[in-house]
Amino acid sequence: MNAKIFAAFFFVSTTSLLPSNLFQNAHEYFYYKLRNVTNPCNLTIVGDGNEPQTHLQHIFESHVTFCGGVLNIMGTFLNVLATNSISNATRVIVGHFICLLAFLPTLVLAFINTDTWQIPFFWTSMAFAGLASFGSIGLVGGGIFGLAATFPESYMKAVMLGQAAAGLLSSGLSIFCQAFASDDLVNGRVYFSIAIAWSFVSILAYGYLVKSDLAKEMRQRSGSPMDERGLLDEEDEITTTFVEQTVERPRMADAWRDCFDTVGPELISTALVVGVSLSGFPAIAAEVATESHNEKWQHYFTAVYCFLVFNLGDSIGRLVGGFIDIGRNTMLWLSVSRLIFPLLLTFCNVTPRLHPSLTIFPSDGIFLMIMILYGLSNGIILTIAGVGLSRYVPEELKEVSGSMLALMGATSALIGSLVGVVLVGLI
Repeated sequence: MNAKIFAAFFFVSTTSLLPSNLFQNAHEYFYYKLRNVTNPCNLTIVGDGNEPQTHLQHIFESHVTFCGGVLNIMGTFLNVLATNSISNATRVIVGHFICLLAFLPTLVLAFINTDTWQIPFFWTSMAFAGLASFGSIGLVGGGIFGLAATFPESYMKAVMLGQAAAGLLSSGLSIFCQAFASDDLVNGRVYFSIAIAWSFVSILAYGYLVKSDLAKEMRQRSGSPMDERGLLDEEDEITTTFVEQTVERPRMADAWRDCFDTVGPELISTALVVGVSLSGFPAIAAEVATESHNEKWQHYFTAVYCFLVFNLGDSIGRLVGGFIDIGRNTMLWLSVSRLIFPLLLTFCNVTPRLHPSLTIFPSDGIFLMIMILYGLSNGIILTIAGVGLSRYVPEELKEVSGSMLALMGATSALIGSLVGVVLVGLI
């Protein structure tokens, strides 16, 4: 295994989820922007954390997840359709620039007073969150999954770990900004400035990845249409053209059917895991409040017990999942069993809620255990499914299968986020 290529896969894969995670984890910044401005106590930059939530604050997590899911599935579907006609580099690089188009105006808004137009700000932020998901998860994520599938399975592990790192990085950044940023607006400015810088570095990492000798070797084996215009020299383009002329590639419809016949259990498990995770996290989990009366802990509770714990569990699960070999039926049953987690979250100390009598688990400890198991199971099963895809699919179908894996995840993410919106409204 080449450590530099592993690191490049890891970095670009982190980019595929970092934008959506940043919008979800910039909790304090968006809550400040959407606070009750008619309350004189809230006209200061930092509140005391005890104010009742406004309607826009209450629906923020569920709506940002849903809007991201809609644009995510559009980008991923476009990526799958273009797998055999548009180079991997074109799709991934365009995805990076779309992310930048979403981040730049979002950063500008962090410097503008939006108190008099909170509703337009809310929906503008939803649009930018969706655009970022279109570029990152849809194009960058779909492209990097497709590319990793053509490499040895150890590099698929790098992609899975990179996605886990995105959540861990964004939640850690949230806690850091809350602890050291002078106010919530600075919190948001730091967040999205880092996102812009990260996107530029990710473009460089991807350029290194596709110009590597190993990437050229994998292209020759798979016949993947990855001529990376502008990234490869003339000799590489001639070699790739020769490969494309000599390797018979199946029609797209046949390729999709063959992929599903070969790795159907892995695709179904991915869809189940992602859908179940997005139905409860962050939509419901971020609404759970601590039973503690300590104001300092109330300020950090969501960032730590919701975002950090889930993402840390997910990261550990992806590390462990690379060393676990279970049967396909077991993988499917474990995926189905995770349906219990969103249900358990609805019985935690969700605040505010329409039916207070349904708070069966007010304890912070029970909520913590649910989030640990929620994150661990997410990471373990997704890694097992991703590695299985690299292991079972023939060379000529690997990039298509990687793109299909991303599409299944995106479709279930949209369904899961819609379920999250409904559940938040019901409880």
